[in-house]
Order: sequence, then C-alpha cells, then structure tokens
Amino acid sequence: MTLKIERFPQVYPPQMDTFLLLENLDPTHDDVILELGTGCGVIALHLAQTANKVYATDTNPFAVENARHNAKMNCISNVVIAPGDLYEPVQGKRFDLIVANPPYVPTPPDWHATSILETAWNGGTDGRRLIDRIIQGLAQYLKADGRLVLVQSSLADIPKTQRQLKARRYSCRIVAQKWLPLGPVSRSRYPWLKRQSTFIHPDAELLVVIEARKRSDCQR
Repeated sequence: MTLKIERFPQVYPPQMDTFLLLENLDPTHDDVILELGTGCGVIALHLAQTANKVYATDTNPFAVENARHNAKMNCISNVVIAPGDLYEPVQGKRFDLIVANPPYVPTPPDWHATSILETAWNGGTDGRRLIDRIIQGLAQYLKADGRLVLVQSSLADIPKTQRQLKARRYSCRIVAQKWLPLGPVSRSRYPWLKRQSTFIHPDAELLVVIEARKRSDCQR
C-alpha cells in the first residue's frame, strides 16, 4: 500500500481481518462504494484510489475525524466520510459495492464498554448485532447488479450469514478464508464463549470474506 495512515488513540487499529478484506476487493473506475464502519479509513481510502466515489460511515466521531485526516493527508478528495449508524448517513443512495468489517466477537449480556474504543468489538450476545442489520439493509442500498463484500469470524455463525443472504435471493460465496489464533478480546471472554458453544476450534477462529450478489433470475 502506498497510503500514509495515522491512527487516533480512540480508534480501533486495522487488524488481520482488515487486510484479508483489502486483499479481496476489486473496485472498478465506475463504482460508487459504501464502507460501513470505516475506522481510521484505510479501506475507504484504498478503494477511493480506483473507484469513482466512496462513502464511509462510522458511529465513532473520532474515527470520522481520523478518516478525514487520513484522506486529507493522502490528497484523496473522492471520499465522503460521515458520522452515523451504518446506512443512516446515506439514505436515498444506492451503491455498486458495499464493504463491511463489522464487530463480530460475541459479547456477554452484562458487558458494558468503558470507552468509545471498546464499542468497535461489541458484536452483541451472538456476534451478529451489526451483521444482521447490514444484510437487512441491502435491498434498500445495493444496486440491482451490486454486491456486498463482508468479512466475519466463525465466532459469529458463518452459515447463518449464508442462509440470510440466500433467503433474500442473493448468491453468496466465500472468496477467502484464514485461520488465526484467538485475539485478545476473544481470549478475555474465553470461559463465557466456551459455555455458549461458540467455538469450532479451542484456540483459533476462522475468518472468511463473503461476497454476495443478487441472483440474476431476480433482476428485473
């Protein structure tokens, strides 16, 4: 990557899932793209180097300022970074590509964030707090011939994501996968996660990149 990226202390740093996602994105020059949960903006700015225009949203105001700072530092002007919850800042728009790396680590029901940074890994009790909402919004925000590219972990029920997409008449495929040791957040919640029967491996998780497209027989 040729981008210069700085990270503010209140913003979650890019991790292995970020780079796995980046390796499997192939925007075109005509694409108008939406990234949900941009963080410091590394994915949005990477896409903006090729795409026509990129919109990026985040609920963390520090992340919004961080991504704007990095866009300015890299002289990238075809990116709009807006504060707000998922699709809320882009109502009325449709996109060729929607990209997301949402929180997916399951969170105990009695857990409470002590800082805004910690909200970046709150996936809800099943890890799907945002994944489900992202899928639900596709019909309203994805163009008929558009696609979703999303990265998630086996901790958040990969087959459920596939079932939800297929139920909405999307074809989906896993375009990349990688086993990784459990991260610090997962390790800290290991006893609770183990009781939930979440793990399919005792000390590792499977990351997958899922691509979804509207099935051709549904396009009218």
